[in-house]
Order: sequence, then C-alpha cells, then structure tokens
Amino acid sequence: GLNSILLLILAVSLGIPDPSGIFGIVATVVLASVVLHGTTATPLAAWYGRRAHAAQLPEETLVDAGSLFHIDGDPPPVPRTTPEALWRMLEAGEPVTTVDVRRWQPFEASGRRIPGSLRIPIDVIPHRLAEIPRDRPAVLSCA
Repeated sequence: GLNSILLLILAVSLGIPDPSGIFGIVATVVLASVVLHGTTATPLAAWYGRRAHAAQLPEETLVDAGSLFHIDGDPPPVPRTTPEALWRMLEAGEPVTTVDVRRWQPFEASGRRIPGSLRIPIDVIPHRLAEIPRDRPAVLSCA
C-alpha cells in the first residue's frame, strides 16, 4: 500500500518515462490491497473475538512468582467454609456477607448467583473493600 506509493514518488522524482501508466498500476494495486484487507480483517477479527469470548481459560490465582514458589514460607491459613454450611447460615438468617469474586467470564458463563451477594471481581477487591460490611463475617465465593 503505502510503500508502493512511496516507491512511485521516488521513481517519478528520478524521471522515469510514462509515470501516468505506472501510477495507474500502483493505484489499482493499492486500492485492491485496501479492499482485500478491509473485507478480510473485519470478519476474521469478529470470528477471533467470538472464539476468545467462548473459551474457558484457566484463571490466574497467584499474583507473583514469589507466591507461586512460597518464597516467604507457606501462606497463612484462611478460614474456609463449604457451600452447604454457607447455605445453612443464609437459611438461618445469620448475619453473613457473601461476595462473588469471580472474574467476568466465569461469572457470565455460569448464570448462577448467590441471592443477596455482592459482586466484586477479585481484581478490584483492594479498591472496593469499603463496600464489604465489617460488622459480620464475609464469605468470598469464586465458584
């Protein structure tokens, strides 16, 4: 495209014979290139976007290589609960805040929600901690 035009300008400035004939050929090639790239790039990009959106990619769960290899020792234990125990707490009306921390793709793909849960993706929790009530236990759900 652009290279062809630049080469044409260089050739014309050097005084090639019959520049109008060469200009017609270069203009046709550039126009064909623009049409070809324009008609193929958009459908291919749309296809790739649909395929990437549908893919279930594994989530990153560790934030750095040090965490991966436990350089600072074992991580501190985190209190855990089962879905059944959470369900019993919710059914009993116990004061508990559930926070759905799934990333966008797994959240949209599952279609399942915990009634009354807060939706705060894991990546933005540090910026939205104030939204989680501190007067009761919080259960973070990623499934």
